[in-house]
Amino acid sequence: MHSAPLLLLSAPGAEAARLGAMLGRHPDAYGLPELNLHLAPTVDGLLSVFRVTQDNAQDGLLRCVAELYCGGQDEAAIAAAEAWLKRRADWPSMDLLSEFAQHIAPGMPVLSESALGWRLLDIEGWLAQVPEARVLHLVRHPRPQCREVAARLKGPFFVPPDYKDYGVDPPAVDPQLAWYRINRNIEQAVAGLPAVQRRQLRVEDLYLAAEDTLQSICAWLGLRCDATALRRMLRPEDSPYSHLGPAVAPFGMEPGMQQAPEFVGRLPPRQELEGALEWRSDGKPFAAEVVALAHNYGYR
Repeated sequence: MHSAPLLLLSAPGAEAARLGAMLGRHPDAYGLPELNLHLAPTVDGLLSVFRVTQDNAQDGLLRCVAELYCGGQDEAAIAAAEAWLKRRADWPSMDLLSEFAQHIAPGMPVLSESALGWRLLDIEGWLAQVPEARVLHLVRHPRPQCREVAARLKGPFFVPPDYKDYGVDPPAVDPQLAWYRINRNIEQAVAGLPAVQRRQLRVEDLYLAAEDTLQSICAWLGLRCDATALRRMLRPEDSPYSHLGPAVAPFGMEPGMQQAPEFVGRLPPRQELEGALEWRSDGKPFAAEVVALAHNYGYR
């Protein structure tokens, strides 16, 4: 019998991958990388999507299969993982999560999925197939979160339309659009879950009081939180997926996590909602909708 999984959801840059790795280091849990099972209904469909995508969406799934079933994460194991998936091409994609959960049982599967929040239907579809899942919605003050995302979007790269404000000419990169849209999608998708299955957390609270916050989350999940468990959770860098993998599948988590996986425990400096946005050249502040949602999360 396997435990109900814990799914962490957030807008990009809210530290969900790091917290997922921390909780996944608990002795009674197992932290998975991003699996992206929502991208297609079958494993064959997933493999087809992976063949045409250019954003390494397959890396987490390949590394997970390689680690759990193929003896590690070197290039030979990744090749074996791809063959393992091809032999299960007719499986529904979400059956893979059930398979992984059975393999790591009785440990609780913990995963964050940074691409899941973009579409409300994707979150709802995922939750409909795993109705017993617990969901932790991680939020962060929009100014530092958006500032970090804007910095990553600089350069000669393709910027997704969701990050652009088309109300100005030329369109301006503005991550507040994604911050608002994704957080609202998550709120709407989890609203129908029983209260005991959903929780919201400000990432600043984790940095302000890591041990107290982890103890509170563990109590919600029904996990023990003794000194051994805390020591393990405070070392997310020990997760088998926290560092870059082999060249054929290097990623599997948000880039910021894999570039610096340690939890350093620094409290982000206080930020303001008012004032011009540093990543825009027109001096505009946050949209009123963003400010209102941030107020709902306790930011002032």
